[in-house]
Amino acid sequence: VEHPAMTVPARSRFRIGFRTSIIALFVGVVLTVGLALVYLSFSRVNTIIRTAASSYLSVVAQAATDRIDAQLKSVHDNLDILRGITSVQSAELKNNPRLNILLASMLRNNKQLFVLYMGYEDGSFLEMDLIDRTGADVQARFGAPDGAVFRLFTIVKAGDFGPLQTTTAYLDNALQPLASVSGPVDFDPRVRPWYRGAFEPNASLLTDPYIFYQTGDIGYTLRMPIMEGQQGVV
Repeated sequence: VEHPAMTVPARSRFRIGFRTSIIALFVGVVLTVGLALVYLSFSRVNTIIRTAASSYLSVVAQAATDRIDAQLKSVHDNLDILRGITSVQSAELKNNPRLNILLASMLRNNKQLFVLYMGYEDGSFLEMDLIDRTGADVQARFGAPDGAVFRLFTIVKAGDFGPLQTTTAYLDNALQPLASVSGPVDFDPRVRPWYRGAFEPNASLLTDPYIFYQTGDIGYTLRMPIMEGQQGVV
C-alpha cells in the first residue's frame, strides 16, 4: 500500500512573522515621516535663507544707491547750474572765457569727474578735460605741451554761416592758451549715448556704461537736457 505522505511534493515556504511585519511597517512609517520632515525642514530653511538673502541684498542695494547719490549730488547740482546759464542755452561756445573758468572750477572741485561737455542739435560741441585725470596714454595721444592742465575741444561754425570746424586748445592752470590747432569735424555729439534719449520724458540722469570716445575706457555719464534756448545736453 502506498503511503499518502509520499504523494505530497515538498514545498519551500517563506513566512514573515506578525511581529516582524509590525516592526517593518513601523520602520517604514518612521522613515517616511522622517524623510518628509527633513524635506519640509530643508524647504523651510531654504525659504528662510532666500528671504534673508533678498532682504540683505535690498539693504545693500539701497545703501549703494544712497552712497552713489551722495557722491554725485554735487555733479547733479553743477549740471543744473550749467544748463541754466544763458551762454550755454544759446550755445555761445567760442571765445567764452567766463564759461571756461566755470568748467575748470567744476572739474577741480569734483574729483570723480573726467570731463565736462555739452552738445547741441546742430552738431556744435564744447568739451573741457582735466588732463591730469586722463592717464599717461591719453595725454600722449593728445600730444599736450608741457605745462598744459586743461584741454578745450570745441566744434563751432567757422563764421555766422560757415561750416562746423573743430578747435583744440591746451590751457595752463590759469587758463592761458599754450597751443591751439584747428581741423575738420570728425565727431558728432548727437550720436553719442549720453545725447541719444536725453529728451525722453523718463530719461535717466545716469547713462548705461559705454565706451568713451577719447580714451576707450568704459564709464558712464550724468546728463541733463537743456530746457530753454537751443536744444542740447550738458
